[in-house]
Amino acid sequence: MPFAVFGMLLGIAGAIALFTSRSWLRCLAAQGVVYLGVFLVLLEQSAAGSNPAELAAIRLVGGWMALAVLGATSSRGARETVEEDAGFIFRIFLFCLIFLVSWSISGGTMQWIPGAAYEGAVTGALLLFCGLIRTGLVRGPMQVVLSLLSAFSGFELLFSAIDASALMAAMLAVSNLGLAMVGAYLGTHIDPAGIENTG
Repeated sequence: MPFAVFGMLLGIAGAIALFTSRSWLRCLAAQGVVYLGVFLVLLEQSAAGSNPAELAAIRLVGGWMALAVLGATSSRGARETVEEDAGFIFRIFLFCLIFLVSWSISGGTMQWIPGAAYEGAVTGALLLFCGLIRTGLVRGPMQVVLSLLSAFSGFELLFSAIDASALMAAMLAVSNLGLAMVGAYLGTHIDPAGIENTG
């Protein structure tokens, strides 16, 4: 099985787990799987004149470092937070709609971005839409930041077909790490209910 196909399957599986999971640790693990899937897709998709393995490794290491920052600084309450069951069926239904939209526009995405492969177009659009929509379904700064990281991973996957320079990949990795630091700071000062934690 080609790396890109296996990476697409990992990206879809990670997106499903992240979009529907109720546990903070499971969400972190799901995003880690997403980064691994993006890594495998990038091994076979990049702009002309670039080194796919180098760029994919930069994005994988940068993403996992961002997750390490969130995981290391999350409070015990955040690790044990489990959302209510209400809305789980709605999330499954909403994810199916997002997947259908992502799959249907993949052909147009490959026309807009000539260097994008089919696996990259489907996975990138899916992660981008899931991450953006998930920001409105979760509560707490760290969960919102995790949703934004998921959306960024989809954007990076699509953008790599346009500009795959090592400098741009490093800048995107630094931006992910900076976003994770902001989320870690807010997570230590604001609880999931949005109340400032002064203790």
